Amino acid sequence: LRARSPPQHLSIGKVPEIGVVKKRLAPEGKVFVHGELWNAVSSERIDVGEKVRVTRVENLILEVETIRSTV
Repeated sequence: LRARSPPQHLSIGKVPEIGVVKKRLAPEGKVFVHGELWNAVSSERIDVGEKVRVTRVENLILEVETIRSTV
């Protein structure tokens, strides 16, 4: 068996990364980004299945915000 490597460090470029909430953010939870599950925090409660935008990465914890539909 191979040991699972830790998630790679995300670099936030001009276009923020998009993920999906896998464990409710209230304010901490889990999001799926780049094929990996990450610990995340948000200033708002975000439910499972909602899409989020990564705004910052610090100590392998993602800060995210919900993506609001403009339609």
